[in-house]
Amino acid sequence: YAVASRLRSLNGMTIEQFGSIGEVVGAIATVATLLYLAVQIRQNTRTVRSASISSYVQASGSFMTMLAANVDLCDLYYKDLESPNLLTDSERRRFYVTIGNYIMWLLQADQMTSEGTLPQGLAHQYATQLEWLVCQPGFQLWFEHWGDTLPPDFQKKITDAKNSGIAAGRFGIFSEGRKRMPWL
Repeated sequence: YAVASRLRSLNGMTIEQFGSIGEVVGAIATVATLLYLAVQIRQNTRTVRSASISSYVQASGSFMTMLAANVDLCDLYYKDLESPNLLTDSERRRFYVTIGNYIMWLLQADQMTSEGTLPQGLAHQYATQLEWLVCQPGFQLWFEHWGDTLPPDFQKKITDAKNSGIAAGRFGIFSEGRKRMPWL
């Protein structure tokens, strides 16, 4: 009985009052935890977005550097995009490997865009390049042969862009007959 009496009235406070203090402390701890998690999520979002930008720029730069470093490959790439029937079987295989590299970069950009980790400006750049690519006869031939190797949602995006006719109207013809590239 003496122990129970002490618990009920420690320094003049009842067990109910201690319970109320515990609830207030618990509520404060919960709010502090939620604020901490909000800060962590924001930092994680920035980190993921920064990594996406870095990955996008690195992949884009690698592809462009590959073409710039090898004049023959660059000529082959654009020759097949514009006139796929002029290539030998060996040249076409080399083109398929090269455009496959480019498609993987576009697929990565598409996934980052879908996840919301690619900033709007870069997402627009990716979409413009995809629209340009689907207008190219060499890509269309590649897609007929290899398009089924791509994820179904990306295949649909390519097919929709190709069938919309919007992309074909956006990219005019230079005086020498080459289709305008989105980065020119």
